Amino acid sequence: MKVAIVTGAAQGIGRRTAEVLAAAGYALALLDVQPCEATLAQVRAQNVEAQELLGDISDEAVVTNAVQAVRKRWGRADVLVNNAGISFIAPAETVEAKAFLRVLQVNLLAPFLLSKAFGAMMLEQRSGSIVNVASVAGLVGIADRSAYNASKHGLIGLTRTLAAEWGGRGVRSNAVCPGWVKTEMDVADQAGGGYNDADIEGVNPMGRFAMPQDIAQAILFLADSERSGFINGQALAVDGGRRVAAVRAHRPAHWPVAGRHCLQGQKCLCLFSSRHIDPDQRSVIRHLLHVFALPSIVSHREPDLGGQLLRRRTAVSNSNLHGICWWWYEVRNRVEGAPQAFRAGCAA
Repeated sequence: MKVAIVTGAAQGIGRRTAEVLAAAGYALALLDVQPCEATLAQVRAQNVEAQELLGDISDEAVVTNAVQAVRKRWGRADVLVNNAGISFIAPAETVEAKAFLRVLQVNLLAPFLLSKAFGAMMLEQRSGSIVNVASVAGLVGIADRSAYNASKHGLIGLTRTLAAEWGGRGVRSNAVCPGWVKTEMDVADQAGGGYNDADIEGVNPMGRFAMPQDIAQAILFLADSERSGFINGQALAVDGGRRVAAVRAHRPAHWPVAGRHCLQGQKCLCLFSSRHIDPDQRSVIRHLLHVFALPSIVSHREPDLGGQLLRRRTAVSNSNLHGICWWWYEVRNRVEGAPQAFRAGCAA
């Protein structure tokens, strides 16, 4: 019997991962700060052994007790899924040290403690797989998430370090890096008003959020030595292609008609969002124009006003700049019938 330890198992990615691992025949130790009754019911319905272990995994004593419980019941640990984590969204200049530290404790210190403790069991066996649930926020920078980004960058660094140290001793270490996932954490983050579903769906080439099932299947792949036995030290992005997509393969139906188009025969940088960049960010816009060798930037916010008015509103003097928004979605080379007023604005 193979044994998997899953943290943050009460909900979201952790719960679905536990269910997927149970279907694959793993016995399960489920760790969380909140009860895992629903998860336990689902996995036990699949006729696998499961045990709930409650506590704050950033506390080394809690981790030690969990290791003792797993060793006593099963005598081995084959897979560790470090999934538990917390989100924290705030401008960097407003983040207090206490809040920053708490994110690091849960998102980085806890995976280290668990990897150290259960990794020792795996090293004794000379076999095992550690799968850390990091984030695309550990691969790039995302605004207003200084603590979260730092924790996930650190988690990927830990993943690679353990891979280098333990790979030759039979223990693999990899990370899964989800994009935005439709979970309870996403609901809580959206409640803060920083983004909505359309913001995420609009920038993803696949036009949707990830679901817990998407991440759980990637975790199962990395956990299984038969499928991924020579994969070690990798950070697997499971984000629908968002991180690497420079050009959208398709557009969502809700995009405004005018915002889909550029002036006939020109290239332009198309931006779609809910607010304008502040005037003091004009240097960034000019830089984008230079980097992409584009004659214009178009906006969907108020295309009927034309480029001249948008230039006045944003106090940007570049005569080729016809409107600015917060981020860009796609580069397009042709127009499919933008409104006359919009074309006139672009031609101003």
